[in-house]
Amino acid sequence: MKKHDVDSVVQYFGGRVTFSVIMGVGQEFIRTWQRDQEIPGNHAAWIEVLSGGKYLAADLPTRGEVPEIKRGAMTDRAADIEREARRLFDVIDNLRKKIGQAISVA
Repeated sequence: MKKHDVDSVVQYFGGRVTFSVIMGVGQEFIRTWQRDQEIPGNHAAWIEVLSGGKYLAADLPTRGEVPEIKRGAMTDRAADIEREARRLFDVIDNLRKKIGQAISVA
């Protein structure tokens, strides 16, 4: 049995919408991964890189080959995705703060 399930990974990255943007796939792919509780091997490798090792590809329920990850070397694409993910997390945090302020005023 694998250490992590697909749902915990999706939640870590901020939910299905945010995760689909980060992974560069449509939400229907994320739904399929959640339904089947399997992540394609190449995406599992990206998850390991983007989570900073919190979710190791070897600990994820995968299908297919998991490519070797070169430790300490992120590709330009991974760095771009990481920057975009951080930007999205900042946007989400700001929206949560604004919603909280609007609720407390009302």
